[in-house]
Amino acid sequence: MKLQRELAEYSRFMHDPSNGNLSVREVVEKTAPALQAGASESAGFERALADYRQIVDQCQLRTP
Repeated sequence: MKLQRELAEYSRFMHDPSNGNLSVREVVEKTAPALQAGASESAGFERALADYRQIVDQCQLRTP
């Protein structure tokens, strides 16, 4: 849920024409929370995927 909220805020910010006059530093500061949340979720997904692959690699498929 947090990632979804952060991405929605990021999207609103990036599509708001009034933000066009902000400096690069201001844009980075305003978008940092969403980017950090995305990076965190991505790392968690990668760990879960690695765990899943270890289990799947141990499975032996049976042919019908």
